[in-house]
Amino acid sequence: MTSIRWAVRGLQAVAPTAAARVAEWLFFTPPRPRRDIPDPLRELLATGRRFELKVERRRVVGWQWGCGPAIYLVHGWG
Repeated sequence: MTSIRWAVRGLQAVAPTAAARVAEWLFFTPPRPRRDIPDPLRELLATGRRFELKVERRRVVGWQWGCGPAIYLVHGWG
């Protein structure tokens, strides 16, 4: 178990509301972009179109490739 998990678990024991806020912040905060992305993947990612959604009064950013009814949602794709 990572140190972050231990910290949140410990916080949950004494301050559940604060632990929930920390967990929510971690969930909605994307990781820093990697600098070592291979060129073919970097070129593909550059073709995406950015969009935003509101989810429970929060802004969620996504990227779209192609068109049509297919939807693929991924959390933590960093």
